[in-house]
Amino acid sequence: MQINLSSPKQGWFGGVREVADRALDLVFPRSCVACEDPVDESSRYRFVCSPCSRLLTIAHQPACKTCGFPFFGAVETERSCPHCLELLPLFREARTAVLMKGPARRMIHELKYRGQVHLMKDIRQIFSEAEGLLEFARGSVLLPVPLHPRKRRERGFNQSRLLAECVAGLTSGAQVADGLERVKDTESQTHLDRERRKRNLK
Repeated sequence: MQINLSSPKQGWFGGVREVADRALDLVFPRSCVACEDPVDESSRYRFVCSPCSRLLTIAHQPACKTCGFPFFGAVETERSCPHCLELLPLFREARTAVLMKGPARRMIHELKYRGQVHLMKDIRQIFSEAEGLLEFARGSVLLPVPLHPRKRRERGFNQSRLLAECVAGLTSGAQVADGLERVKDTESQTHLDRERRKRNLK
């Protein structure tokens, strides 16, 4: 499955596409992925209504120097968040796009488990708004975590690759590469508690 996440073309084609989108909205009104209410024109997202968009916690500075988790309140010096202090991650530095709660959590679950790939339009918008994310990814090689072949056949796409391609499409010099191979068909994390999740990942 090929998903095109590039920016819409400008000029004549862009105008026709915008008219077509508006016509589709009249026939098939868009509903919010979080609350299922109609999405009005004032929302900056295609599938998240204005009230629910205010529940999205998009990453900002100041943030954890290790994982990019945003701090809320004044922070005088660079520091790690409680999550990193407890878990001692093996990576040196990362960035966070949005906190996985509320509409963001629902969006990712709908993409991953129900194949709602049209939500990538809004995920692209979130990536564009996340402070420092695209600068961090500039010139990088992005390695999506692969699915086991059985799960890839069932799902029809790898959501990790879609996300990586989205970031690469927004970032100068970034590229997606296939450098990892999954050899074990691990149990789904969905219904596991924290300790079993850690064992499953290991």
